[in-house]
Amino acid sequence: MRALIFTLLLAAIPSIAHAQKPLVPPFIYSPPSCNFEIKFPEKFFTNKKCIGNECSEVVSFAKTIKDSTVDFRLTCDAKSAADITKIKATDLKASAKELADNAGLRSYGEDTATLPDGTVSAVTIALGKRGDKETIYTGQYWIGTNSLLTLEAEMRGPANKEIEKIYTGILESVKVRPTNKVY
Repeated sequence: MRALIFTLLLAAIPSIAHAQKPLVPPFIYSPPSCNFEIKFPEKFFTNKKCIGNECSEVVSFAKTIKDSTVDFRLTCDAKSAADITKIKATDLKASAKELADNAGLRSYGEDTATLPDGTVSAVTIALGKRGDKETIYTGQYWIGTNSLLTLEAEMRGPANKEIEKIYTGILESVKVRPTNKVY
């Protein structure tokens, strides 16, 4: 079962990101400083988080249906060319695993991929419990030409087709933002 979930979630990045039905633009997260866009089925929320002089916009989206919940958190920070080179030279699988470790869940595998345009992605899939609810976790890094997207997603509770559809739909929607698209 875990192998099937792992295989399905790995398939969701990055190759099938183009298969989504278009959403109303207010539900697309794609700030000018970010190389990526993510589509949400409903309104998402943004907050500013600062550590010292470094501030990031933190995007969150959560939905509960019956006893099941989906929860997304992401940041997309502008980076210099030197920063991008340095990030790409790190052990991205270890960095992805660290996302799951920091979430308090056990990683069941990590992988990386490089897209034809040079974008690099790293992903981890983890399982565990939050309270008494089974949890599936996906942590992703997307490294573009001048930004780093960090995405964390959790699906908690009993099997629920609607929650599963939201979870996979958002993960599948992550893609490199078209350069000629203006919001």
